[in-house]
Amino acid sequence: MWRAITGKFDLEPHELEVLKQIVVSVDLAAAADAIVAAEGLIIRGESGPKQHPAAIEGRLQRQTFTRLLASLRLPVENDDGTVSVPQYRGPRGPYALAGGE
Repeated sequence: MWRAITGKFDLEPHELEVLKQIVVSVDLAAAADAIVAAEGLIIRGESGPKQHPAAIEGRLQRQTFTRLLASLRLPVENDDGTVSVPQYRGPRGPYALAGGE
């Protein structure tokens, strides 16, 4: 993933830091998936069967991956050959600056 993105795009230093976290989240999700594949989705808990914690962690890492990748706003090639950049929407709620600035 690192080579695929850095080979195609020139990233700023702060974007490279985000990309590092993307790669880590992919690796963690793969490790969690391997544990679930080996041990099963359901494990025995103190109060009965429950979902394997690795399955939960894998899902959380995939969510993290998706959010981090979206934050890079990499250009996307459309089916018609045009290239578009995802729209920047800015922070909302308490994170937005007062007055919309």
